[in-house]
Amino acid sequence: MYRPSHIFAVLALCVTGVAGFSQGTGAAYRDPQGRFSLRVPNGWTTRPLDDAVELKRGNALVSVLVSEGGQDPSSLLASLAGQMGSQWKTFTRTQQAGSTLGGQEAVYGVYTGLNRTGAGSLLKIVAASTGRRCFALIMSSPADEFRDAKAGFDEIELGFRIGGAAAPAVPGGTAPSQRPPQGSYIPPGGSAPAPAPTAGRGSNGKLPDRPVPAGFTLSSDPRGTGRVLLSSFTGNARSAMVTAQGLLGSLRGYFDNVPAVHFAVRDDADRRVQAFFSAAIQNVPVTGIMGVKLNGGGGTTSVVFDRAGSLRESYGRLLGKPVPPLRPVNLPDGSTIGVPDGWRLNGSGKGSVDVAGPNGQDVSLGAAAPVYSRAANMPGMPQGYLLTGTCCDPARAMAEVTPQIFGHMQRSGQPALQLVRILDARSERMGSGQSGFIMADLMVAGRPSQAFCYVVAAPTGIDQWMFYLSMVLAPSEAFPSEAPTLLAVWNSYNINPNVFKERMDNAIKNMNAGTQSVLSAARESSRVREAADEKWDRVIRGTDTIVDASTGRRYVVDNQVAQELVDRLNGAGDGNWKVVDAAQVAPRK
Repeated sequence: MYRPSHIFAVLALCVTGVAGFSQGTGAAYRDPQGRFSLRVPNGWTTRPLDDAVELKRGNALVSVLVSEGGQDPSSLLASLAGQMGSQWKTFTRTQQAGSTLGGQEAVYGVYTGLNRTGAGSLLKIVAASTGRRCFALIMSSPADEFRDAKAGFDEIELGFRIGGAAAPAVPGGTAPSQRPPQGSYIPPGGSAPAPAPTAGRGSNGKLPDRPVPAGFTLSSDPRGTGRVLLSSFTGNARSAMVTAQGLLGSLRGYFDNVPAVHFAVRDDADRRVQAFFSAAIQNVPVTGIMGVKLNGGGGTTSVVFDRAGSLRESYGRLLGKPVPPLRPVNLPDGSTIGVPDGWRLNGSGKGSVDVAGPNGQDVSLGAAAPVYSRAANMPGMPQGYLLTGTCCDPARAMAEVTPQIFGHMQRSGQPALQLVRILDARSERMGSGQSGFIMADLMVAGRPSQAFCYVVAAPTGIDQWMFYLSMVLAPSEAFPSEAPTLLAVWNSYNINPNVFKERMDNAIKNMNAGTQSVLSAARESSRVREAADEKWDRVIRGTDTIVDASTGRRYVVDNQVAQELVDRLNGAGDGNWKVVDAAQVAPRK
């Protein structure tokens, strides 16, 4: 089965400052004076230095320097870069940012130039201080050897410990790439997106549109005509039945009239109510399930509905695929991420991770690289080595930079990726740059795919800016059903604070209807499932209650169906449920 190749490995060809994946298979090295320890990757050799140690693989070098005193890490970095720059030609800094080293606050710089032998080379320096001692990693490699050395550089940096044992080995792996986002840009060589999925069987075209009732969000079935109205509330609600009455009354205007309840069930504590109803939208008959769940004084309400005769097919999709349990995975940089059973860690670096599911799902977070507004290749560097693009609109940055990244991937023998179209984008200011959430169509090895991304574009110097990318992706036909799991894995990554999830939720709420139809259901699926139970599925399949909007004639299910639902709910140990008189749920006149 095809799996996209790892985007971090490709960005590593563009800049050493991008954390890639760590293979973690080597032995431990401990400083004889007990000042530090690290892991020596397989294939690397060590040689003592006067003040520390040097590691080597081919022409790739890592020097570990230790000095007494409490020099500031930024000053140490500037001093070391000045010394190296005096020995190189065309020495240029491409990136500088904060980091950590051995658990201490650190700063790193990335540089390019011609080394002492005249070879186009890459250099990364990481500097840290404990207040008593200063530590520095100096990593360098000729450009044509960097791909082979990159994993070793990362393992050494991630395995570095100050005054302690070396970090444990981390199984490595080949890493898949990610997929891009959606919006309104079609990059060079791109094509128009494939036609939208058609409605499911039993449908006669989409339902008429109506303004969404105040306080509700709307999600749609991407494969059919069904919809979900969802709302949350706070206050002093004490009765789910009374809340349901108010809910039905608030839907007058969205539906042609107040929905007609055919039967309802509630638990003994009156904290949950579920009802089967029929209604019409511009004379198109619909049937649905309304649910109310109280939680303290507030709660959640959901209204799941579709064309009469179609709900039996769409109900499971509208309810949302339940997110499987996530098991925590500890990453070498001290962060964690939750993944379902059957998923695997394909790579991680400092602030970056890539995990993949068994059916083409991929979550790739934290890739970053410098981009130049204008730049010429340096002597000895591969063609297209430097990324170029326009800062700082995230969608434009995505459209200009990702084709270059995908080109690197294809030239290195990885499966072809193509950004087909950015379908939707929402951005906001972030300091001097911008960040944005983007939805996109891709082709991954010829297979239509979709991705939801977070992009940051921010200036970092004259003619230079930083491109940051996190994304989740899956084949197009599977993306709507996989979105809840993809977003849950993304939000489990502990490097992202809760405020990031809030920003993601707000962005989704403000994206276009097509994006919302996929992602709002994913974001809210757990709350939909709380208010409406999957145990309705078999009941719905056995009913065909409709309202003929032109005559008003109703075909009402008999009470036997309601009792079947109650028996199933009680049999599952989900409280003590009972059938109630449907008239008790109808709003008061």
